[in-house]
Amino acid sequence: MKNWGEIFENYISKIAVPRIGVIDIIEILLISFFVYEFMVWIKNTRAYTLLKGIVFVLMFVLAAYVFRMNTILWIVEKMATVMITAVFIIFQPELRRILEQLGEKNLVFSIFNFDSGRDVEERFTDRTVSEIARACFDMGAKLTGALIVIEQNVVLTEYEKTGIALDSLVSSQLLINIFEHNTPLHDGAVIVRGNRIVAATCYLPLSDNRELSKQLGTRHRAGVGISEVSDSLTIIVSEETGGVSMAQGGTLRRHVTLEELTEAMRGEMHKLWGEDMLVTSNYGMSELMGPGVSGECEYLCGMHINEDYFIPEIINPKTGEVLPPGEKGELVITCIYKEALPLIRYRTKDITRLIYEPCKCGRTTVRMENLSGRTDDMLKIRGVNVFPSQIEEVLLGIEEIGPHYEIIVTRKNHSDLLEIRVELVKPVDVYRELEALEKKIKHKLRIVLGLDAKIRLESPNTLKRFEGKAQRVKDLRKEV
Repeated sequence: MKNWGEIFENYISKIAVPRIGVIDIIEILLISFFVYEFMVWIKNTRAYTLLKGIVFVLMFVLAAYVFRMNTILWIVEKMATVMITAVFIIFQPELRRILEQLGEKNLVFSIFNFDSGRDVEERFTDRTVSEIARACFDMGAKLTGALIVIEQNVVLTEYEKTGIALDSLVSSQLLINIFEHNTPLHDGAVIVRGNRIVAATCYLPLSDNRELSKQLGTRHRAGVGISEVSDSLTIIVSEETGGVSMAQGGTLRRHVTLEELTEAMRGEMHKLWGEDMLVTSNYGMSELMGPGVSGECEYLCGMHINEDYFIPEIINPKTGEVLPPGEKGELVITCIYKEALPLIRYRTKDITRLIYEPCKCGRTTVRMENLSGRTDDMLKIRGVNVFPSQIEEVLLGIEEIGPHYEIIVTRKNHSDLLEIRVELVKPVDVYRELEALEKKIKHKLRIVLGLDAKIRLESPNTLKRFEGKAQRVKDLRKEV
């Protein structure tokens, strides 16, 4: 035991323990942080699979070293320089992307302000947001495909040069005409910079992300591809289904609603103009005076109606009876100062409710909520007002089904019955999965509508394509 103790003491005495200072600790923490962040980043990219292959090769080289396989070690030694160069070539897209992400942080540029030369007036406005959103859903209703790229901080000049220069103010009519079938500018993408369409028929890089659905075509892959190499927001309208999707940061969101698309574009406005920028909703109709009937304040709790010019009312759309304050119904507007074409109690067919309590901002004018639907497609089922837009919003939030649906209302034993036919995105043969999906749809509809509905799951591409919500509704109660 004594000999073993002496040996241990002699061994310990020969070990030189390095002095660790504050700088050394900071250095260790920084290296640990960067290695961890690098591994997390690698795991979320295609480079993770390549990295596992490289680790396998290194393990093979280590085994060759342990078992003294001199020939293999000689080959590895001679190829070392080539292998290092090959690693940079293989990981080129990932390395480029990580450098772009570092550049997007603006750590250095925010200090020296190198980007100060970019024109602030180029940044798009709320009007542009509304025009793009309206055009996308109008084209979706007519099964017109579209690909719209909204430029952010990363300039897309190299892709702009592949198309035809336009430099035109953004409008829904122009976008619809560009993507109309059998027109010269139909194919390719439109690039929007600020309030202007700078180019059309642009070629975009295709994404080779294997996680994307096989049902997606070139248009969707191009939309995801440009979002992988830039910070742009890309909007894709499917020519087959009419569904509207968004791609950003390499992520695709399918079957978004009008509200989701509008909010996403407004979010990009916040990124461009800064978080302090106030983005508000406004309401108007060309029959009344255009925009300016009402608008939100900084508290975003309803649109203030300009009561010095308009008299608002809420009526029952069926009977025309004026509803008590706070109840939801059809908005009726009377213009006080309109002379050439007076409008008295003009029925807007928009569904909302009026808020008469004073706002937090101090204004005492009446406010109106954001619109929840239209009366021209409203159904009354078992005493409940049901709008197809409500049903559509629920259905578009379920990934397993497509954007097309059909609403059938019948009457049996003096009771209204609501049936909704929806299309599956892909065929499902397992009965248990179909049953679970049916229960999921019924539950979400019950929460929104307050009604139980019969759900019929149809095979892909079996439902008739309609242009507009009203044609998707079959009210058969009059025939019973």
